[in-house]
Amino acid sequence: LRADLALVGDAGDRDAVAAACPGEVLRFTLRPEPAEEVPTGARVALFSTGHGLPEGIEPAVSSPNLARRRLLATDLDRAVAEGCDVYLTELKAAAIDTVAERAVREGARVIFLRNRPVGVDGDLDRALLGVWADV
Repeated sequence: LRADLALVGDAGDRDAVAAACPGEVLRFTLRPEPAEEVPTGARVALFSTGHGLPEGIEPAVSSPNLARRRLLATDLDRAVAEGCDVYLTELKAAAIDTVAERAVREGARVIFLRNRPVGVDGDLDRALLGVWADV
């Protein structure tokens, strides 16, 4: 009830939050992006729990089964069969003990995927810097 800024995700009710928040209210979405540059020409296998694709990346294998180990095992086998040399994965669920370990065994590079919050109805970076500047 005293917030200078309230952020409302895709499933949130912006109007309900705006009624209770005296400050700015911004809707945001999460956009997947690699935490480091993916080499040009890499054969990418993407492992996540969601369905969004990072901008500019067309994976040879895309698996939303990071939290479903039995299905994930099949997708990892597909990545090997497709000759993927980069395994792009969110850092959750079976990312380390399954995906990263398999990538290392296969000689593939592991790059982590982050979900960057992006403003939907305003400039989220500007709003966050504004709150920080007021501190």
